[in-house]
Amino acid sequence: VVAVLVTTMGKKSKRRGGNKGRIIEDSNAVREAKIEPRALRHDCDIANPALGEIGESFEVNVYARSDDEFAQPLYRVTVVDTIAIEDQKKREHEACCFIVPRGKECAYLYSSVEGLRQIAASAKCKRLIAVKLDGRGRTELAFDPEIDMSFLQSELEPLVLLLAPTTSEKITFLTTDTGAAPTLLATGKTMSGDTYFVEQYETKDKQIIRRLVFGSNTNVLQTEVEVSKKGAIKNTLVSRYHAAITSGLAAFSKLTKDSNICLIGLGGGALASTLLDLSQRQTKLTVIELDQVIVSVAQDWFGFRTEDTKQILVTDGLTFFDEIHDNYDAIVVDVDAKNPGVGLSCPPVTFLQSDYLCKLARSLKNGGLIVYNLVARDPKALNAAIGPMGSFPTNFADVAVLRPDPDDLNVTVFATRPFALAATAMNMEECIFSEHTFQNARKSLASWLVDIPNMATDPYDLIDLFAKLRKLPSLHP
Repeated sequence: VVAVLVTTMGKKSKRRGGNKGRIIEDSNAVREAKIEPRALRHDCDIANPALGEIGESFEVNVYARSDDEFAQPLYRVTVVDTIAIEDQKKREHEACCFIVPRGKECAYLYSSVEGLRQIAASAKCKRLIAVKLDGRGRTELAFDPEIDMSFLQSELEPLVLLLAPTTSEKITFLTTDTGAAPTLLATGKTMSGDTYFVEQYETKDKQIIRRLVFGSNTNVLQTEVEVSKKGAIKNTLVSRYHAAITSGLAAFSKLTKDSNICLIGLGGGALASTLLDLSQRQTKLTVIELDQVIVSVAQDWFGFRTEDTKQILVTDGLTFFDEIHDNYDAIVVDVDAKNPGVGLSCPPVTFLQSDYLCKLARSLKNGGLIVYNLVARDPKALNAAIGPMGSFPTNFADVAVLRPDPDDLNVTVFATRPFALAATAMNMEECIFSEHTFQNARKSLASWLVDIPNMATDPYDLIDLFAKLRKLPSLHP
């Protein structure tokens, strides 16, 4: 990571009592700021934690002091410490504040503990205070095309000094390119009271990307599509994890008129549209979405057409399988968590409990496929999420995992239902992730692509993605 030094602060600071930390007495940046800095409040209950005191990391949401309890954060802050003592001795700085570049908030490097530790090593600091500007509580900041770094410093100084160790005399502000500000196209409230944002930005390659983000979980991009300059949807297969899911479904269920697939979680509808487009509108697709507002957002902004699905049901995907429904060829679970504080951003932990997995297994055909999109900042949370799938051999014959993009947190998990619920050693060998059937599935994927218009050359590298599947070692005795 190449970091650009912005400025250093903290020469004439003085201690004040309580959780206010150390406050800068004089700051020229305050006078130069274009937007008047606000008095801030936060949900941090630790004042100047010592190195090693915070554990691996912790997060802080920052609000304007005048905001009510339902307001969106202005900033989201992650604090990460160097773990090994020998590494700390090599670091020049006690603490650094890193401004995460806009548009990259969900990238692995900036949203995972491991990635932030890489930045801390590059900056040679013992504690990294990473600040995301995607707190949509202030639209003039999140969507301002020009970020005034002196303004950011002046507003963040009290908080940064509070989060730094007491031994810190200077705090260095670092950043890379702060990124192009997205354009806010639409925002509103979902039926659950969450805030949604439809944003659009242009990449360095001149692609125009439209995306959906929820205020409760800004670490996760719900949907990304490519649009033309006139706003028409050009490509719904922008997200690599969507391509990974598509590769597995195409390999094992062919996405033909005989396929019967259930998708839990609509988002902007990009995955649903992709599956329907690539099956030439023949696949029987049932979509389960909890919120009618999101269905409308998918239609209005992401080109989703409800008339193309077998049915779209506005209901709770958690209770939908309480009674056995159709025998599906595949069930895809792509649901965001409204409480990402548990370490898992997708899905909610209730969608991974053993009783729910049993319900899914009962609703699959023999040899059917379960696909999960998992997003976890912490590897321990990820392993805990995958564990239940591999712990019940009578539910799933085998489990394979795939990280479609090394720069992304999304992990795609494929689990297969045994050919008989009372699994035996014999039919366990028939699971689709055995080497023989894996190769057959890959050939099936290649032959399927030939029959799809504009897909014979595999423009989205579906075959290569499918080849990255890795069998999960057995987690049960």
